[in-house]
Order: sequence, then structure tokens, then C-alpha cells
Amino acid sequence: VALVALNSAAHNKPSLIRDLLDTFLPKLYNETKIRKELIHEVEMGPFKHPVDDGLDLRKAAFECMYTLMETCLDRLDVFEFLSHVEDGLKDHYDIKMLTFLLLIRLSKLRANALLQRNVHGHGLINIVMCIYLCRYGQVDRTAQDHNLL
Repeated sequence: VALVALNSAAHNKPSLIRDLLDTFLPKLYNETKIRKELIHEVEMGPFKHPVDDGLDLRKAAFECMYTLMETCLDRLDVFEFLSHVEDGLKDHYDIKMLTFLLLIRLSKLRANALLQRNVHGHGLINIVMCIYLCRYGQVDRTAQDHNLL
């Protein structure tokens, strides 16, 4: 419920939370991590199926990150933000899709930050960035200089 309220405030009244982001962000980023204690197995006939009770919470956290990126990007440390986005690329399919949306939008807002991050060998972001840049024809000199294309 707290993440939904934070997301709503960030979307509708970002001025209310802008000065409190230093308090909220570590807690928000903590909710993006997979918590093993929330994963258990359920038997369905002869099969065992893993159930992740923390998935909805992580989805809400990544949705909140997307909203904060849209409304308060000037208050975010983009490189710390990206480190948590990268963790989402290793998560459940639903989280990966949210992460790809984050990366595509971030490539419009802060392409240079993504390119700087790519230089340090983060292949998945590199792939998403190159696909986006090639698709929309926004290949710039920086991408070519870093041999990303």
C-alpha cells in the first residue's frame, strides 16, 4: 500500500515528495530485490511449482521507479537508479518488461548516462540501448565512438 501511495503522490503531486526522496529511495530500491523468504513451492499433482509472494511488491516498486523517473529525474542519482534497473533484468518476466520500458524511456531522457554505463561492460543495457537507437534513428557520434553499434 505504501508503494502505491508513493507512486500516486509522485504521479499527481511530485512537489510533495521531491524533498523527501533521500528518505524514500533506499526503501524503494530495497523492494526491487528478490527476497528468497517470499518464494515457496506448491505441489500441483506430481509437479512442484515455485510461487513468488514478493512479485507484486517488486512490480509496484518498479512502477514507482518509472513514475519517479518521469516526474523527479533531476533529483535521482541516475547511476544508482540504473544499478537497480539492471537487477530487474534478471528477474521474473513481468519485471523484465517493466525494466525494458524503464530503459527505453531513460534512453530518451538520459541517453548519455546509459552510454557511460555501457562503457563499463553492462551488456543487457547495451543491447536495449542499441536496439532503441537503431530503431528510432537517433544514433549519435557518442554511440559510434564507443563501438556500441
